[in-house]
Amino acid sequence: MAENKGLVEFFLQAGRLKEIKRSGWVNRGVKNPESIADHTFRMALMAWVMGRGKGLDMLRLLKMALVHDLCEVYAGDATPHDKQIERGEHLKDETIFDRWPLRMPQEEKEELANSKRSREGKALEQISQQLPEDLAQEMRGLWYEYENGLSLEGVFLRQVDRVENVLQACEYGQADPNLHMGSFWEQIKELADDPDLVEFVDEMDRYFYSKSNPKS
Repeated sequence: MAENKGLVEFFLQAGRLKEIKRSGWVNRGVKNPESIADHTFRMALMAWVMGRGKGLDMLRLLKMALVHDLCEVYAGDATPHDKQIERGEHLKDETIFDRWPLRMPQEEKEELANSKRSREGKALEQISQQLPEDLAQEMRGLWYEYENGLSLEGVFLRQVDRVENVLQACEYGQADPNLHMGSFWEQIKELADDPDLVEFVDEMDRYFYSKSNPKS
């Protein structure tokens, strides 16, 4: 069947996310960094577990989690430090990764966000074009909803995404204290306001960095 051929092609493309390493860790010199698919798995699991009892549409939330990074098969894994890396600033001062770079003029911030959103939207259209139209439209709609925070599920999941990043940063930082991970903490303090997620981040801080904790 033609539909099954399209599905085979789609799943093969999506499977490439198992091989694409996340740029933020590559830029910092993390050895054997996680793939985009690795991040998506734990993010979806966290969304499910931490989203309970919030009155969210859990099926919609999990679909959104699975879709949110599909576009990176073709768009690549963009990071907030990309402009600084293009200018070679990280070669002169690797501590730029300790600072959250989006504290910039609003006009420049919006330009970067719009450029990223446009590039990723086109990439999502490319990867979903082999799917039945109703399914392709659903995926694109979920991605747009997530990207723009247009629903309670989208707003919550965007925060879970950042929290998963911090958890991974803590793990890598524990293995190599010389890695510069400060920007993740700056970002989460700026972007997370869900009480349960804020409390979870505080617990991560205690778990990894409390002097009384044997794991620190």
